[in-house]
Amino acid sequence: MRLFDFIERLVTWEATTDEKIMGQARELIRIATNGNPPPLLDPFAGGGSIPLEAQRLGLEAHASDLNPVAVMINKAMIEIPPRFADRPPVNPRDRKGLFTTEGRVDTDPPAQRS
Repeated sequence: MRLFDFIERLVTWEATTDEKIMGQARELIRIATNGNPPPLLDPFAGGGSIPLEAQRLGLEAHASDLNPVAVMINKAMIEIPPRFADRPPVNPRDRKGLFTTEGRVDTDPPAQRS
């Protein structure tokens, strides 16, 4: 597969949720960097799209900006969400049905049952 062909597939809207393509991208990055990808620094990150995409590709991302509003946007987009990854929702409506009567996480919640 040629690199440009892969990039053409990677940048499509449908690829944003395609774990197979994202996994291939992460693997290509590991191969290209001998398993040691460098951290990404975006000194003028603005809305934070570059650091966010770097995180999605498995890179360590650092962002800064002179605008305090942009700094808060970046903090909300790239620092806070990873802290809560793989945790149950805090919204009572979304938590309902997530746990069994014994208090354990239901591995087959109603939303997933067919």
